[in-house]
Amino acid sequence: MQLRRLSKQLNPTPLDHSHHAIYLNNLGAALQRQFERTGSMEDLDHAIKKNEQAVESTPSDHPDHGGQLSNLGNALQRWFERTESMQDLDRAIEKKEQAVESTPSDHHNCAGYLSNLGDAMQRRHKRTGLTEDLNGAICWSLVGCRAVSRGIV
Repeated sequence: MQLRRLSKQLNPTPLDHSHHAIYLNNLGAALQRQFERTGSMEDLDHAIKKNEQAVESTPSDHPDHGGQLSNLGNALQRWFERTESMQDLDRAIEKKEQAVESTPSDHHNCAGYLSNLGDAMQRRHKRTGLTEDLNGAICWSLVGCRAVSRGIV
């Protein structure tokens, strides 16, 4: 099983090892996939914790930092979709904004991070009715589309 293999890789890995954050991120992604399959909130909770640890273990100027923030934001958004806690959606948007801010505009994943942010803001607009969230969703989605049309992805 993939989760057991990832957990075994992670346990003996020193916290200062260059791959430690990668293993945490991969484990978080695997736990989120398991949640998608089983619906277990415990799996999603563990995924969020591993994603948080990956973000905390990665310097803000590291090339993987934006992706780890985006993964954390996506997991938090999934939590919101199950619990409808606005605090979780707000936190998801915050992490997705940080992912966009920490990623160069010519990075191959930038358009995806922009799309993720636009989606989260659209969900918040559906919940709150705030025009600023709808405008943000449109804006970030347009910026993401422009990145795609420039061939960045």
